[in-house]
Amino acid sequence: MKRFSASLIRLFILLMLLLCILTPVCAENGLPEVQLDLAGTTGHILIDKLWEIRYAPDTWNGIVLRVRGQYYAEETEEGIRRSLIVTDCLDHCSEIAFQLVPADGPELSWPEINREVEIIAQVAVYETAYGNRSRLAVCDVVPLDSGT
Repeated sequence: MKRFSASLIRLFILLMLLLCILTPVCAENGLPEVQLDLAGTTGHILIDKLWEIRYAPDTWNGIVLRVRGQYYAEETEEGIRRSLIVTDCLDHCSEIAFQLVPADGPELSWPEINREVEIIAQVAVYETAYGNRSRLAVCDVVPLDSGT
């Protein structure tokens, strides 16, 4: 019986550690370390990488990234739906959107709609009728000046 209990305790601890790793969390006293900085990236590299993150999310789950785009929000029956729309017209005009959710941590101050922003967020996988997709669990959102 002791061996069975010890195994259960180890399994419980392992599951808790995995949940801590996979749960989008922003530090109370600072931002998480950015692992993928796309804020200055343009062209096919930017859109291709975001496309991969969006539609092959299991590879990117838990990665913290920085990216720029246009903030958008709308009222739905479920509440406010927030999005980041990244457009790149360097080569061909391409656009991709991500659903934004607040990460666990300090409360965020969301900007006005249609504002250009830079966010730090953790990629979080969620299930849809079309398979797994990713959304961004936002730790920080910074409105950019119109000239930036």
